[in-house]
Amino acid sequence: MNSKTEKLKQRKEELEKELQYIESQLIDNEEVAEVCIPCEHYYGSSSSVFLIFGIYDSESNDPNQEHVNCFICKNKIKRHHSFINSLKLVRDDDFLIQIANEHRPFLTNETLKWLMNMIVNISVPSFFVRINKKHGIQNNLDELLKHNYIRVLEAENINHVTVILNAKKLRLYENEDVLNTMEVQNQFNYPYITNKNKRIERLKKLKNDFTEEEKSELLKMFDDKCAFTGKEVNLHMDHVIPVAWEIEGTTLSNMLPIWDSINSSKHDSNVFEWYKNNAKRFDIKEDLFIDALTYIAELNGYTFDEYKEYVYHCENIKNGKVD
Repeated sequence: MNSKTEKLKQRKEELEKELQYIESQLIDNEEVAEVCIPCEHYYGSSSSVFLIFGIYDSESNDPNQEHVNCFICKNKIKRHHSFINSLKLVRDDDFLIQIANEHRPFLTNETLKWLMNMIVNISVPSFFVRINKKHGIQNNLDELLKHNYIRVLEAENINHVTVILNAKKLRLYENEDVLNTMEVQNQFNYPYITNKNKRIERLKKLKNDFTEEEKSELLKMFDDKCAFTGKEVNLHMDHVIPVAWEIEGTTLSNMLPIWDSINSSKHDSNVFEWYKNNAKRFDIKEDLFIDALTYIAELNGYTFDEYKEYVYHCENIKNGKVD
């Protein structure tokens, strides 16, 4: 058997395993994934892949569009009927009037107006919506948080805030069993203030001297582009060593402007381990990655290799492997 045939056989086996996994995620005999076979990427609620990797960047909000382009390879994927139904629902005037009347007793008129605006503009299947910070609606967001209508992504963003809507409370999805498999939607089962307080307490313990002037200079240094990809995309200021590790804080020597989808994917991971597993997925340029981390290393008084060793040491501390 020649090498090409062997590779094709191996590829076939991999695809069969992928399909077996997807079939194992069926709920009430309903497949809840939008699958891209060519790049082995699928948008399954049980895996939260579309949430973790920021697929909402390329989701279609057109209920008449039965296919969507894969985030990775741009192959056309057939949309799942439940996601299309959600988009039809938020364009139904009778449904919107019903929802507005149902929640009017609990919200001020201004906040209700913003909630309805978010509903009409959601991305599916993530139930995310982006709002430009220039609108100045923090008080409205606080009110919606208080009543468990939304979650706001904690990661710091330059121009906008990303909001997750409580699909169950707002009846935006027809199958509760599916919603219960969605990691982000399960946040709504717990008080928001708990997670918020944890992050606040962590930040109190850590260095927090990153100024607006430093942020502007950092953005200028990377030409307002993602430090890892060089792309003009929505940016987050990422903590290279995550706040959750409780070692490094919000300070210039720990901050990089990166694509918000990368930030969501990286989350609390070791940046070097994350890079190994996701460089191809996000089209990360190796030279840009090395340059960006070399810059951070030098700010900390390290070479690139020394800084890499330091990051792994910090991870070991976080995992209790260092006394």
